[in-house]
Amino acid sequence: MDHVRRGFVVATAVTVTVLVAGCSAGRPAHRSWQAPVDEPTAGAPLGNQVDGLDSAAILQRAQAATAGASSVHVKGELVTPGTTKAPAKPFSVDMRFTSTGSEGRIVEDGTTAYMTRVQSQVWFRGDAGFWGKVGGSSSAVAYTDRYVQVPAQEKKYDGIIENTYVERLTNKLMGKPGKLEKGATKTVNGHKAIALENRTPGAGGTIWVATEGAPYLLRMEAAADAKQTGAFDFLAYGERVDVHAPEPKDVVDKDLTSGSSGSSSPSTGSSNSSGSAKGSTGTPSSSGGSSTRRPDIGRGSKPPVPSGLKHEPLLFP
Repeated sequence: MDHVRRGFVVATAVTVTVLVAGCSAGRPAHRSWQAPVDEPTAGAPLGNQVDGLDSAAILQRAQAATAGASSVHVKGELVTPGTTKAPAKPFSVDMRFTSTGSEGRIVEDGTTAYMTRVQSQVWFRGDAGFWGKVGGSSSAVAYTDRYVQVPAQEKKYDGIIENTYVERLTNKLMGKPGKLEKGATKTVNGHKAIALENRTPGAGGTIWVATEGAPYLLRMEAAADAKQTGAFDFLAYGERVDVHAPEPKDVVDKDLTSGSSGSSSPSTGSSNSSGSAKGSTGTPSSSGGSSTRRPDIGRGSKPPVPSGLKHEPLLFP
């Protein structure tokens, strides 16, 4: 798992709760939850016959079912054991996904990065430890616990954006599973499941796939003899999840695109009259409310952003 880090892993990305239909004053909500349609709604769970397929076909169906789920909670941790010269390196994920957004956190080496996506808009924020490692003390002062909107068109932010989509994050966590063999069946996270096992000595792992209802991914875990230890669970399929855009006052109003002329100074955002989410535009607020300039951010400055897990698999390197 030493290959997990390059800069800081912002897979980067944040903690979560469930999509409500209402919207409180001053807190924009994304109202797009739909009732799940990919599982039986009455009677006993139905077998899905994936256990009769070969391992590659089972995995393909599981990835497609998970990507198409109305919601899912991905949570877990992998740890690379420490040595006398280097401490252990834990890497954890706690993300909730819906068909139109996501929210959660990723923790690495004791520092935390958060991210939120609503449709195609993505914001991230980090704690002081995160910004201190990524950008030094000035960034820690300027951006700690503040949200920054990520320009979707900027390739250098792909590592952040990709982690807000369950299918893309799953691919990163899984890596290249190689030759998988069908293994035992048991109950995993409350569902009957079949094991897909990579039995490579020292580097193997198991992927558990539901054999009833939709063929969802249920768990990915390192083998007992693998260099890293731990697992990622896929939980709460179909539960209602409430993903909110950040409060405008918590967003650093800054244009981060590389083509920015730097002619506008960052400021704190302000709520618009409709209560809908307002992303970072790079233009100081003109809504009539006061605008607080931050001299530590400065004209034309850009927060450093790590590349994330873009090409760095975890479970099956």
